[in-house]
Amino acid sequence: MPLLWKAHRGHPNLLPASFDDDDHGKALVGPRHVRKPIFSREGWDIELVDGANRTPAMEGGYGSEGYIVQRLAELPQWEGQYPVIGAWIVGDEAVAMSVREDSGPITCDLARFVPHVILPEGFDPR
Repeated sequence: MPLLWKAHRGHPNLLPASFDDDDHGKALVGPRHVRKPIFSREGWDIELVDGANRTPAMEGGYGSEGYIVQRLAELPQWEGQYPVIGAWIVGDEAVAMSVREDSGPITCDLARFVPHVILPEGFDPR
């Protein structure tokens, strides 16, 4: 994410991101951010930071390679659930998406998952 941000700073589909040890980059991210291991999965070792308030990470043993920080974009909440949309784009075309939903603001390994496929107009599966 920091490399994408550096290459496309200000792009409307990206959040400011920096490596955790880059003080200049961290200043751009701001006091409301997410701290993520460079290598991790399924919500492990991710921490939400809102000024002095911190949502502690589920410890999974990740982070020895370092961390990134990314501006916090809060997830919407419906009926106590936090949905996340995953999109797969190939070239300029959307080809698939998923909806993952969890009971907390960090999507974890037991989140409910519903895949979707996007079929071209006129596609006949028969």
